[in-house]
Amino acid sequence: KERKEPPGPKPLPLVGNLLTLDLTRPFDSLFQLSKTYGNVFQVFWGHKKMVVLVGYKTVKEALVNHAE
Repeated sequence: KERKEPPGPKPLPLVGNLLTLDLTRPFDSLFQLSKTYGNVFQVFWGHKKMVVLVGYKTVKEALVNHAE
């Protein structure tokens, strides 16, 4: 079964999305990205992919209904 990748900003080589994030206020930066990409999206911290879940309902659904 092929899985679809979450949406997110296009990463740059080596630095990923670090240049687009305010690292002094990472939660605010991620919340702003959620307004563009929705409650589930991905960002790259350097070469490491991070999937972000925004909101109680989204986290609960991911952990309870999709805990595979």
